[in-house]
Amino acid sequence: MDYGMYLSAAGALVEDARQGVIANNLANSVTAGFKPDRAIFSARLTEAREQNDVRSDINPVLERLGGGLFLDEVSPTNRQGAYTRSSNPFHVALRGDGFFAVTDGASTCYTRAGNFQLGPDGSVLTADGGHRVLSVEGQPIRLEGEGASNVTIDDQGVMWVGERRIAQLKIVSCGDPADFVKMGDNLFQARPGVDPAPAPGTRVQQFLLEDSAVVPIEEMVALIKSYRAFEANMRMLRMQDESLGKAVNDVAKLV
Repeated sequence: MDYGMYLSAAGALVEDARQGVIANNLANSVTAGFKPDRAIFSARLTEAREQNDVRSDINPVLERLGGGLFLDEVSPTNRQGAYTRSSNPFHVALRGDGFFAVTDGASTCYTRAGNFQLGPDGSVLTADGGHRVLSVEGQPIRLEGEGASNVTIDDQGVMWVGERRIAQLKIVSCGDPADFVKMGDNLFQARPGVDPAPAPGTRVQQFLLEDSAVVPIEEMVALIKSYRAFEANMRMLRMQDESLGKAVNDVAKLV
C-alpha cells in the first residue's frame, strides 16, 4: 500500500473510533452516575524504529512521518456529575470516589448510579431491576414487612426503618481508577486480581442522585473536530487514490 494512503487510512480509522466513543457519551448524557469515556490513541513507530534498524538505505523523510496512529484504549474519566434532588427514599448519591456493589447472582459489579428501587419481593434493586444491591456482608439487601416507605439512609449507608437497622450498603473503591473497567449497562467490574477495598471517605446522601458527568457541549465540540479530521483524512485518501490511478492508467500509456 502507498505509505501516504496507509497514514490517511489509519487517521480515518482512529477518528471513526473516537466518534463512536463520543456518540456513546452523548447517548448517556442523562444516565444517572454515568462517567464519560475517552478514546486514547498512541503513535505507531515505523517498522525501522520498532526493529531498531540502522540501515543506510532507510528513507529519512518517511521515518519522520511516523507510522500513523492506533487506538490504545477506551478509558472512563474520573469526573463526578452534579447532584439532583429526588423524593424517592431509595435514591442515594455518593460523595467521594466510592462505588455501590451489586450482583446479578453470579458475579459482583459496581456502579455509581444510586437510583435504586424496591422489588416485588422486598429486594433493593438497580434501576433496570437486573442486579441486587449488596450489604457490607456481601448479601443482597431485602426489606421484609411494612415500612419500606419510611426507610432512612444515613451518611454511612446504613438503612433504617424507624429505629430498626436493616443493612448497610457496601461501598468500595480501588487505589487506581484503571482497576475498574466498564462492562456495559452503567456497571463496572474489577480487573482480575483486584480486590476492591471499603471506601471510608465516601459519604452517602439520601434523596439525591448523581447526574451523568457528560458535558454535552464539550462532547459536541469534540465530535465536530473529530468529524473534520475524519473528512480531511478521507480527502487525502481520495487524492492519493486518484494520483495512483493516473500513474497506472495515463503514465503507462506514454511509456
